[in-house]
Amino acid sequence: MLNNVSFRLKLYISIFIMVIIPVTLVVSVLYKRLVYEITSQISKVVVNSLNFTSDYIELSLNSLRRISAPFLEEKDIEAAANSVSPMTDREIIDTNIAIRKLFYDYSQQIRISYSGFGFDSFYLYLPANNLLMDSRTTYYENVNPENIDFVGSNPGDNTWFTTRAVDF
Repeated sequence: MLNNVSFRLKLYISIFIMVIIPVTLVVSVLYKRLVYEITSQISKVVVNSLNFTSDYIELSLNSLRRISAPFLEEKDIEAAANSVSPMTDREIIDTNIAIRKLFYDYSQQIRISYSGFGFDSFYLYLPANNLLMDSRTTYYENVNPENIDFVGSNPGDNTWFTTRAVDF
């Protein structure tokens, strides 16, 4: 097959093959090793970042748990939450004032102590009154409990939504 081809061409083809095959093998091995190293480094960075983030979230949740313990023992909140009969308008206003003061005090304590936590506000739903109390704004009467998930509201459709729970 190569009998009719000149010696120079034969030499050129053989040198080309002898150079290309090893270079191709070396480049492919280096490429695979580089991909492995980059993937390994990225995975280490991601794992370290996730560990730091989960530690921070755990610290924040423990701190919030510690701060919220006395909050849950407040008599005004306990009385409002355990109320089984509808309150009068005056009782709603008085309860709202008392609870908003507590909400404000605890909100400030959380914001000052844990500024990176991203705390926004407290929400308290009183089922006997279909009443939702918000620490930042006011209270909402005649709230349909099927529309509540306790974080914010979509204007116009009268539903409440929440962020996804943190899952370790």
